[in-house]
Amino acid sequence: MTSAIRSKFETEEHRQRLLQRWETIDLAEIQSENPNGTIVQCFEGMRDELASLQSGLLADMQSKTVLRDKLYLACRTSRARAFGRFKRANTFNQACEDMRTALAIEMEQGSS
Repeated sequence: MTSAIRSKFETEEHRQRLLQRWETIDLAEIQSENPNGTIVQCFEGMRDELASLQSGLLADMQSKTVLRDKLYLACRTSRARAFGRFKRANTFNQACEDMRTALAIEMEQGSS
C-alpha cells in the first residue's frame, strides 16, 4: 500500500523539482523572501525546508552527511559561513547549532 502511494506521488518529475529546489536554496534567498524575519529565523526555515526536500530525493542523497554539507553550502553567502570553514561539525545537528550561534553573533554585530 505504501509503495503504491509513493509511486503515484513520487514521480521522476516530482523528484526533479525537489532536486532543483535542493540545488538552488540558500540563506540569502530565504532572507529576501522573508524580509521581516531575523537571520536566525530564516536559517531555521531553510533548515526545515532542506530536511523536507531531502526526504524526496534519491536514497543516496538522504544521509545526514549530505544534509550537513548542503547546509554549509546554503549558508555560503553569509558572513557566518566563515565560522564553518574553521570549525566543521561532524554531525548535522552540531552544524545547525554552530551555524545558529554564528548567525546570532552576526545578527548582534549587525545591530551594533
